[in-house]
Amino acid sequence: MKASMKTLLALLLAAVMILGMAACAAKPAEPAKDDAPAQTAEQQKPADEKQEEKPAEQTPAAETPEQTEDERYGGTLDLVWMECNDTMDPQYSTGWASYFWSMYVYENPLTRDADGIVRPNVCEYELSDDGLTLKLWVREGMTFHDGSPVEIEDVVASLERAGRLVKNVRTNFAERIASCEVADGIATYTFTDYRPLTMHYISSDQNWAAVLPKEICEKYPDSPISKVEDAIGTGPYYLADYESNVCYHMKRYDGYKPIDADYTGMAAPKKAYMDNINVWINFDTTSIAMAVLSGEYDMYTINPEYFPEAQKRGMVHWYDMQYNIMPLFFNTKGERPVNDINLRKAIAAAIDFEQVAALEFPDAYLMKSNPMSGDVYATDVFESADWYGESKPELAKEYLEKSDYDGQELVILIDKNNNSVCQPLMESQLEAVGINVRLEYMDSNAVKEFYSDPMNEYDMFLQNYVVNSFTPVSLSATAKNTFWKNEQKDEYFSALQNTIPGSPECLAIWKDLSELWVEDAAVVNLATITYQWTVPEDLVIQMEGHTWRYFWNCYWKNPSEHMD
Repeated sequence: MKASMKTLLALLLAAVMILGMAACAAKPAEPAKDDAPAQTAEQQKPADEKQEEKPAEQTPAAETPEQTEDERYGGTLDLVWMECNDTMDPQYSTGWASYFWSMYVYENPLTRDADGIVRPNVCEYELSDDGLTLKLWVREGMTFHDGSPVEIEDVVASLERAGRLVKNVRTNFAERIASCEVADGIATYTFTDYRPLTMHYISSDQNWAAVLPKEICEKYPDSPISKVEDAIGTGPYYLADYESNVCYHMKRYDGYKPIDADYTGMAAPKKAYMDNINVWINFDTTSIAMAVLSGEYDMYTINPEYFPEAQKRGMVHWYDMQYNIMPLFFNTKGERPVNDINLRKAIAAAIDFEQVAALEFPDAYLMKSNPMSGDVYATDVFESADWYGESKPELAKEYLEKSDYDGQELVILIDKNNNSVCQPLMESQLEAVGINVRLEYMDSNAVKEFYSDPMNEYDMFLQNYVVNSFTPVSLSATAKNTFWKNEQKDEYFSALQNTIPGSPECLAIWKDLSELWVEDAAVVNLATITYQWTVPEDLVIQMEGHTWRYFWNCYWKNPSEHMD
């Protein structure tokens, strides 16, 4: 019933507002949806020297001094997401659609803080200096949502199940196990070789290695969990109800024991101030905006044309400190004109990066184009490329003369549900230097299916992806594998898999890879941006950036006004 009421309210509000907003700006892209996981090694936070440029009045206060911690408990938070992979099973949940809800219900054995350092979660751990021996034991007081204690046997069974069902856990963890011995409540894993991603996949933000009861692992050895009562995890919330493709309804698990440590980010103590958290599924951006303005959803990255109305309703802007890369991908694996490296550089030189990014994200916090935003991997090699930055028509024409391009029509794929604003500007900038372009608009599902086959007839497209990590080891699979065809690049990425993240050897390989990346211009990073969310003034945001969107430590200034 609530879902239908949301739709009705959204449509009614849309009818009232549409005339007043007809002359406003076009919509920006929705948040990036990418499967790139976060880094496991110790890394410094990305530079944030520009933070002071953000309007202070647009960010909700981090504390309400007159409100004690006990008074923060209560109320319901209604979130919304534009994707759903229709499952209650963390090991069948992949992509952004899954862990936007599953992070509340399930937990991996280990986790990472805001600096990427591996920290305890369900388990405490000890890792040998050579990375070949890992000991896990259950953190004291950990219980499942059914009240039963978590045993080390549950952890081992869960990792075995994840190794069967999740490719990356299988490749980087399960297949590298030389032995596993369980004694006195400790599981000791010995690995065949060192691999940074071994620890990565049992401590990632995603719950691919979620700890489940052993009996659930045995009940569903190779099939997804199908009953709500079997969706048993260890997280601060439990799944109370699931309406397929409608909503995940979660309630606070009062038996949860927050970690007693001063960690940050995803590793920080989970207070679970909200009584309930609902993650609603809605695929229509206009409907979402109307529902946010009406209060049916509490927050989202609504389109800029609605900001004045949101301000009238007492809502404020919160800048999400999750960085997002805005890359232009070239299809270098297909038999297309953009296989010509000089044509790719001509395209990059013709585009004004800042104009394109600012049009797509007019109020976003823009950074440099370096795909690694952390200090450890910072490099100016991308910005120093002659084709980088502002539109350079003469340089573009020079590259065109070096190329074999003879006026063929180049196709830019457009996901009309996400990127539909800036490509016409790109089209005009390219045509101004003599590059013939056609924009091909498709629905989200159609465009994903189309670009998944490089043999299809397209040349380039934008697909924003989240910088969940600050290491090239776990860069977007799209950037690494899907469209960039270069054997030397593959060798560099392969070598990185066997180096310690942040080590001199790792940084040397990253330097060479960066230079090759710029020379090939197969993936051009136009900008790094952050999103701004529209939130109620009395919602206090307590979360650290560089993790992902977790809200268990956020709270209402007046919880009684937000009861379900």
